[in-house]
Amino acid sequence: MVLGNPYVFSIVLDVVEKWNLKNSYSYYNGILAFYIDGEIFPRKMISATLGSEVPNLVEQFSKIPVNEMLFDMKKEEAFLKIYDITYPEDIDNDYSYDITPYCFGDMNSYVFAVSNGKQVRILASSLEYGLEDNIEIAEAFISIKDMEEVISKLKTQLTQQIFLNESYNI
Repeated sequence: MVLGNPYVFSIVLDVVEKWNLKNSYSYYNGILAFYIDGEIFPRKMISATLGSEVPNLVEQFSKIPVNEMLFDMKKEEAFLKIYDITYPEDIDNDYSYDITPYCFGDMNSYVFAVSNGKQVRILASSLEYGLEDNIEIAEAFISIKDMEEVISKLKTQLTQQIFLNESYNI
């Protein structure tokens, strides 16, 4: 299932039945990926526990902070600044800009979002060895309305329990 426009920003998710044991209906193992400006994150397919990832995404997307200074920075500067805010050298992490699904962490893919109150700017990169020089950063700008539509579709997925295959019903 594709939620959004893959050439701008979209979420791709689906249950893979063979990755789930019968009667293990609370996990909903499957695929989860983001398309940002036509690029896929993470760069390789991974297994995601959709039953926990999707509610977390709904929460993260519902509280993207407004920060016009970060929103207006060059993408490289903005990504590095948000990375430093999220993963500082000390222990005071601030995850408010981080919309990275848990499962992306194993692939060193990071996705951040910031708003100016009218649009959401999404920045993503897959890092091989941490913060190297000249990292490639994908960037997308979407309206608040379009982000709300993605959030609504994610919520619909949860409320209708689309992740629960009929063969797993109690």
